[in-house]
Amino acid sequence: MPPPEQKKWLQKAESEKLTRHEFREQIRDSKISPIVNIPTGKYSCLVVDPPWEIHKIERDERPTQTGFDYKTMTVDEPKAFNMVEQISHENAHLYLWTTHKYLPHVLETADGKGVDVLLEMSGSHDAFTNAVSLVKPGGEVVLFGLSGNPQLFDFDNLVIFKEITIRGTIGRLLWDTWYQGNSFVESGKIDLNRVITHRFPLSDYEKAFSLMESGECGKIVMFP
Repeated sequence: MPPPEQKKWLQKAESEKLTRHEFREQIRDSKISPIVNIPTGKYSCLVVDPPWEIHKIERDERPTQTGFDYKTMTVDEPKAFNMVEQISHENAHLYLWTTHKYLPHVLETADGKGVDVLLEMSGSHDAFTNAVSLVKPGGEVVLFGLSGNPQLFDFDNLVIFKEITIRGTIGRLLWDTWYQGNSFVESGKIDLNRVITHRFPLSDYEKAFSLMESGECGKIVMFP
């Protein structure tokens, strides 16, 4: 959405006191066609996050998905950009997000040679094995997901002979970000009372979830 349209919608939301749910619904119902400017020239860094085709989760209990706020793309649509051939330098870095289902198509984009760096975030044993298999020799695998169990796999062929690097992370600079966040609250730089709109005992979790889904709240805190 172009900046002028963004400003218009923000002003509308403020003047009409729209909830987040109403705000999303009105934007979706307006059927605004997004303006996409196809990049030109050559780039040394490409960040690509395609809205891959997915299926709704339909069930009685939470979480349920009654619809999506965005359109998805077919497998062929990202390929039409010809990222490797047309808009990337010879030694460009391509950061491409994918689900397990579309890994073969990502490898096609990488000329079938494997990826330099692969981030595994599920903790699944099969996903971890695929990660070390799909990364190219000398590449790096970053592990974020927790499996909860010891893992056994072919260390000799998938790690040692490929000379790959495996690095674990929990997503932030511990403990620095905790100390920094705590100092913001204690100093009064951040007033959480303006963010937290409701408090519930843990036994009333259904009420809290219903309120959250309605969009008529900010942050909700539950206490045991």
